[in-house]
Formats: sequence, structure tokens, C-alpha cells
Amino acid sequence: MDSIIENHPDQLVIDDLIDIIGDEEICRMAKFKKIFDLLPCGIEVLDEKGVVVVCNKADREIFGVDEDAFVNFNDFEDPNVPNEILQEIDKGHAFNVLLPYDFSKISYTSIYKDCIKYLSVRGIPLYTKHQTIKGYFVVIVDDTLYHQQHAILEDSFTKLQVAINTGNSIIWEYDVINNQVFIDPVLNNCKDNSLLQFISRISFQNKEKFYESIHPEDLVRVRECCLEPLLNGDITHYTTTYRRVFNDEAMWIRVNARGFKYDENKKPSKVIFYASDITQEVQLENSLINLERESDRILNAIPDLIFVISNEYKFQKVFASGAKSKGLYLSEKDTIGKSIDDIFDPEKALFFKEKINNALKDNVETEFDYSLQINGKQCFFKSRISPLEDGSTMHIIRDITDKIVQQDEINRLNAIMDIILSSVPLVVSVKNVSDNFKYIYFNSEAEHVMNRRAKDILGKTDFDLFPDQTWASEIRSKDLKAIAEGRLSEYAVNYKDPSGKIRIVNALRTRVQSKNEVYLVAMLWDITEQHNNELELIKARESDRLKTNFLANISHEIRTPLNAIIGFASIVGDANDEFERDYYLNIINENSNQLLKLIDDIIDLSSLEVDKFEFKMRRLELKDICRSVYNMFSQKTKPEVSFIFDDNILPSVFLYTDSKRLHQVLSNLIDNAVKFTNKGNIRFGYEIQSEENTDKQFVRIYVEDTGIGIDKNYNHVLFDRFFKADNFTQGFGLGLPIAKKLTEEMGGKLKFTSEIGCGSKFWIKIPILSNS
Repeated sequence: MDSIIENHPDQLVIDDLIDIIGDEEICRMAKFKKIFDLLPCGIEVLDEKGVVVVCNKADREIFGVDEDAFVNFNDFEDPNVPNEILQEIDKGHAFNVLLPYDFSKISYTSIYKDCIKYLSVRGIPLYTKHQTIKGYFVVIVDDTLYHQQHAILEDSFTKLQVAINTGNSIIWEYDVINNQVFIDPVLNNCKDNSLLQFISRISFQNKEKFYESIHPEDLVRVRECCLEPLLNGDITHYTTTYRRVFNDEAMWIRVNARGFKYDENKKPSKVIFYASDITQEVQLENSLINLERESDRILNAIPDLIFVISNEYKFQKVFASGAKSKGLYLSEKDTIGKSIDDIFDPEKALFFKEKINNALKDNVETEFDYSLQINGKQCFFKSRISPLEDGSTMHIIRDITDKIVQQDEINRLNAIMDIILSSVPLVVSVKNVSDNFKYIYFNSEAEHVMNRRAKDILGKTDFDLFPDQTWASEIRSKDLKAIAEGRLSEYAVNYKDPSGKIRIVNALRTRVQSKNEVYLVAMLWDITEQHNNELELIKARESDRLKTNFLANISHEIRTPLNAIIGFASIVGDANDEFERDYYLNIINENSNQLLKLIDDIIDLSSLEVDKFEFKMRRLELKDICRSVYNMFSQKTKPEVSFIFDDNILPSVFLYTDSKRLHQVLSNLIDNAVKFTNKGNIRFGYEIQSEENTDKQFVRIYVEDTGIGIDKNYNHVLFDRFFKADNFTQGFGLGLPIAKKLTEEMGGKLKFTSEIGCGSKFWIKIPILSNS
């Protein structure tokens, strides 16, 4: 165990804390547990016998205990505390140790079982004014992670040494600034390392000596293409092989070099080299190359017929294995010593001589196809001519008649299939799963949908074709799912072509296995037009339904005032006195006005829906419009309701708007407030506000009441025509939908908030334009 541990950042904080607080102040702070809980390291205050008086949150987390675990616990009796610390405590000394703490030895309950932590423990005695020990202040830091990392580092260093020595390799460093080479003796310490022994004999101390040790045939390449570009910052690393020479003894070396510690000119100040002895490997490779050259000629001589022709065009050797294929017979007895002119007709003989001459001239293997008439049947062959060193040529002939016939049939069937697939209104594509889902087939309908030619698509993936990589990833996910399940069907899904145009399609993906290859066949048929027709039909049906509902609602709304007009008109003549007659006439007049307003609203709503509503925009004073609306409704509220309009405190605002339409919107809002407010007040006014993060301003005109309120469940239908919250109250009629439409046409927005039993607040926001 070390008596003094290294200083870490946590320990520096601890030292500063102790210096600042002082011994006497620590005793006082022990009473303030919340302060200790803020510290990142473990804190324990012990009495003179070692019993824990207080510990902070970090301390409990280090030992994995709750708040009660250390009650009356004596640290001096902990089996993990070594005698060295106890001896220092007996002497009244401070202590500072790295303590391996084994949780399998503890007597208290902890969340840690059978594990070891490495703790940096520092303790100082606390003295009274009479210089007697009152207790101890202990600071604990969990250094387990640091200890583990140090162990990992040592393990990695050992493995690196093993790797270097096992592979006959060395690591050396070149100091560019001082032009010095350094081979670390700690890393490179194996006596049996052949490369290390060889390098030690060369003894190169700088770059010049290094170049002198390189074989002259390799020097220019290593210097001009590898090391100097690395030192100049043109490359960051390189891997190469070359020979090192010492007293006519050469060794093949493979080197990986990488620069580091770059300066402001992006040039390395140091270079690390990892070199391995590959002499035996190179020798073996050269032997294999020579063997491979001979083996290639033998391995390539597998086709049906093999023969050697001299530089005089005469057959020297014939390997007639399988030579009778398709009626072609060239046995050694019939061909040895004969010339090409003896075997083939003049035209074909001249053809073969030209091929032989070209192969000899260029000294390269030549392949070509030809055909012969054998027993009245056209046969096809593939020929390879290989020049030999003595001027003769080796010929390898393979009968490909069956392959040609089969390929012609395949081409014919493919042509028929392509005509069929190009004629159907169906997108057909094939992807090679084994080759990163690249397209290998595309029919004409697919070209139309993708808006790309097949030649621009084949060999590419969806990630190459679609600019939207998220969409390409979605396609790939579906392809993978189809491969996993064997088949994937989708109906009426969105499909986005490379241009971003959305189509509605049905899709079918099927996995197809062919020998060692896996293909994905995708078929899509466009149902966009069909889908749109269905949507139009749905819209038409919905429109009919809305019209029916509208007629039903409007008939009810018209019938209500009309019944009142007819009913009271029939009895007004029977009134006994003038007061009763005036009462009936007032009801008739009120319902007539209601009926007239309903008809006007129907006309306005119809005009808005067909965009025939005219707006006369001009610069107007908002306060004048609001005052006019207020005067119109000031006598219409119920006696129990106060109608408040504080025009004296409202600012002067000019808007570029239609006075009549704005007046109509505000009238509709106040009319609803009057209709549904039986007591309390209706407040009407406006205020100027600014949009966040902009210089734009708008005016907010509000109508607030203390009426019955609106259930939040009806928020989404409040602006529907003739909305009614229940069957026992009058509906909103057409006022709100008209107000909303007019507000939006004037560039504003209509909003509201409401609560059942507490009232509602409607407001419109209209921007204050520059020309207002």
C-alpha cells in the first residue's frame, strides 16, 4: 500500500477546502449536513473513538448505504482499515492512503456485494483548544475507475509487447525537429526478434543513415513517394515494403508509418514506424508466383479441346479429352504433324492464322468466338490462344453451341416478357438484394412513374435516386421486411417519386431466390385517379349531407320567428287595450327583425362561399367603429347585465379595413354575448399588441361576457352553422361562421376561450398594416 497517493482533481478541491475552512470550522460545519451533501467527495466526521458522527450524501453513495447504515458505526474497527492507518491515528497524525476496500468483509448492509473499490482516503485530527483530539475529519474519493484504467493500460502495454515480439516486429520513433531516431528498449526487448537484431547492427541514428540502409532499388520509391511526402504534410500515413541492407545481407521489411504532433504548417514533428520482417513471406510469395504462372496454364486448360500449334501452324500436341463433343473429332492420330490448312477450309484457316499472329505479336492471351458447319449443323465455339515462350501457341476450344441456343431462347422469351411487362399499366422492378438492392430491371411503366429512363436507374440504389434520404430509408425498410417475410402487400399508400410528386399506389413486394442470388420483385399499380374519384364522391356525399342539415336547421330557425309573427298577428286585433296591443306588436316587430337578420346572414354566407362578397377597404378610426357598435347594443342588454365600453382610456388606432364588415363582425359577437348573458357584465374594447421577435403590431378587439359559457367538447363545432349546445337554448345561428369568414377575408383571426358557468371571451386579431 502506498503511504502517499497521487494528486487528482478531486484531491486538489479537498486540499483547498481544508485550507479554507480550518480545523475548528470543520467541527462546526459537521452540524450542517446539507452543506456537506453539496460536496462531490465523501465526507465523514468521527469522534475520538472513530464512531461516525455525520457523513454526507457522496460518502453514502461511495459505500452504497442508506442514511441509517453508519449510525454508531466505528471506522477504526472496519476490517478494511489496515494497521498502518491505525498506527498513524494512535500517534495523532494525519494520513493519506490509497485503500483497497473489500465489500465482502464489511458488517453493515450495502448495495455492493463481493466487489472491491479503490478509495483515496485522507484524514486529519480535530483538536480542541486544549490540544486534545476531539475527533477526525475524513475525506474519501472513489478512485476505482482510475485504478481500473491504469490496470487496462498496463494490460494493453503487455499485449503490445507480445504482438511486437511475436511477429518479429519493432516500433521506432523519428524526431523530425532534432533529426533523431529512437527505438524504445522497453517495447522492443525480445532477444529472439530477428528484425530487432538486424536493425541493431545497422545502427541508424538519423534520416540520412536510414536512407543509406535501404536497398538502392527501393530507395527512390521510399524517399520520394513515402517518407518525404509524409514529412512535408502531403500525406498522413503510408504502408510500404522495401529491403534493408547490411554487409550484403538484405531483409524484406513491411512498414506502417504515421505522423503525429503536427505544427501550424500541418507538418508532423514526430513519426511512428511499425516495421515487420517479411523476408520469408516475400520468398514464399515469389515461389507461389512462379508456381501460379505454370498452374494458370494448366487450370485454364479445362475446356473441351486443348492443342498446341507450332510457329509453322502445325499441330504439335493434342489433348483430346472430350474432343468428340457435337461431332467435332480431333484425335492425336489425325492431327499431329498436320497444319491448320489441312484441317480447316481456306477461309477458316486464314481466320485462325490471323488470330495466332495477333496473339504472338502482342504476346497476350486472345479470346474469340467462331462457328463451324459440322455434319450439316451450325456449331459455336469459344477459343483462347495463349502464346508460349518458344513461339508456339496453346489453344483451348470450348463448345458453346448449347449455351448459344439456350441464350437465344432466353433472349426470345425475355423479349416477349418485356413486351408484356411494358404493355401492362403496372410498375415492375427487380432489385439484386445481394448487391445492396441495386436495380437490375425496370419496365416502361416504371420509367413513367419514376420519371427516369431505365439506363439512368439500372445499377443504382434508392439512395442514389431519391434526394429525400428519409424516404429512401423508408423504402429500404419495406424491402428488408419483404425479404424477411417473403412477401409484403400494401394498399392505398403514398409513393413519392424522385421529383417529390406524391402518388397513391397499391404495392406488392416478393422475394425470389435464384441459386446463390436473392432478388426482390416489386410491383406497383397507380390508383391515384381512382383514389381521387373516391374522395370526390365522399366530398359530394358530405356536401349533400351538409346541405340537408343546413336546410333542416334553417327551416327550424325561420319557423321560430315566423310562428311568433303569425301567432301574435292573429291575436293583435283582439287586444283589450293599447298596452297589450303594443306588447304584441313589439313581439311581432322583434321576430320580424330576427327573421330579416337571418335572411341577410344567409345571403352574406352564400356570397362569402362563392367569393362574391365585396370589401371596400379604406383608412378608418377603430374607436369610431367600436363606439357605433356600442351605441347600437347599449339599450339591448338585459337589466341585470352591465355593458361596459371604456372608450376614454382606449388608444387611437387607424386600420385599413372595411367599416361595414368590421361592424358586422363585432355586432355578431356582441349579439351572441347579449343573447347568452343573463346577469353580470359584457365588456367590449381593444388593445394594441406586438408579435414576438418582430416589429409587427396588431390590434386585439375583444368581447368578454359572464354568460352561460361553452363546453370545451363543442370547441371544434362552434363555428358550424346553427350550432346549439343543447335542445333547450337558442343556437348561435350563422353569426359566428360569418364573423370568422369575414375576419379571415380581412386578414385577421377569430379566437375564443370559454368555461361553463363563467362566461366566454371572443377576440379578433387584425394586423396594423403600413398603409393603415
